[in-house]
Amino acid sequence: MRVLYYDCFSGISGDMNLGAMLDLGVSQDHLRAALSTLCLDDAFTLDIFPVSKHGIHATKVLITAQEHSHYSLADVRMRLANSGLSLKTRTRALKILELLANTQHPTQATQEVLFSLKTLLYSTGAAFCLESLGVDGVYTSPVELGGGFEGTTPTPTPTTLALLKGFPVTLGRAPFETTTASGAAILASFAASFAPLPPLHVEKVGYGAGERELQIPNLLRVMLGYIEPQITKQKEVLLETNIDDMSPERLAYAQEKLYQAGALDVFSTPIGTKKNRLGTMLSVLCTLEKESLLTHVIFRETSSIGLRRHEVTKIALLRETRIIQTPYGNVEVKCVTPPGASLRFKAEFDTCRALAAKHGVPIQTIYDAVAVAMESS
Repeated sequence: MRVLYYDCFSGISGDMNLGAMLDLGVSQDHLRAALSTLCLDDAFTLDIFPVSKHGIHATKVLITAQEHSHYSLADVRMRLANSGLSLKTRTRALKILELLANTQHPTQATQEVLFSLKTLLYSTGAAFCLESLGVDGVYTSPVELGGGFEGTTPTPTPTTLALLKGFPVTLGRAPFETTTASGAAILASFAASFAPLPPLHVEKVGYGAGERELQIPNLLRVMLGYIEPQITKQKEVLLETNIDDMSPERLAYAQEKLYQAGALDVFSTPIGTKKNRLGTMLSVLCTLEKESLLTHVIFRETSSIGLRRHEVTKIALLRETRIIQTPYGNVEVKCVTPPGASLRFKAEFDTCRALAAKHGVPIQTIYDAVAVAMESS
């Protein structure tokens, strides 16, 4: 699985992110061509040059623009739709801007929010670069936010803090803002939520330079590499019993009680028993600690007078749970990456069912919305 790891020891901003992406190998010419397809009214220049911060070589991106015009979300959608950029890039760019708009102006209609030219360029450029690198996931370190005041506004700003809700942060390495709202929106859109990074096989490292000179290197470090699918092994117990004299209703009730008592899995298999009777083999998977309790539940809630036990080894891919934003609400999604394969995901059925009922749409509509959101994450 190919991933990016954002090491935000000195924060993140839109220009620092673009610098790190270009430092990783994204083509400058391709980025310029992508941004030019937006057909923006304002003239702007995109200067890219090498710099050194505390002896570390990095790439600096400087956008010079005439900021007399602003762009509504409807205008942005139209320009992206007509740009020729891929669907994935357009969707990611809109996700960043919508997140920024909803967080900065929670009481204002999203369509009425206006974006500066630089914000539009940072967001579209970030989305384009992420697709160019062809990664399957994004991880992040704790994010340094800075401190002090920008005028009368405390740093970090309320918007930046709201965007990074759920992410680990650090404060005070510099007496001013080190993470901007644009940088926070990019990170929140790409990483979705904070997750510890499994062992990373580093392929490349990119550095994007910030504007100010700090006592620490004012750099965003981004690592490109591979993580091996994580496989776990653990001892469990399989309890089995054959039943041929219980109604389906009573058996279903017993299964509910077993889950409530802590069973990891409960399943039944139709079988043929002695004297040619039709029966059911009830199987219960549990931890060693739960074996005694679940044995008592089986004897109490079923007609069984004996059972078999096997110690088994469960081998499983490490699961990552993500909270995915859709137009219908947030959905919990379980993700795994099998060896030699791409990311697989499954939306939680109960959440999808509840959202379908709430909005009066088919449940497949919710699943489709999750698929679109996962595609752009």
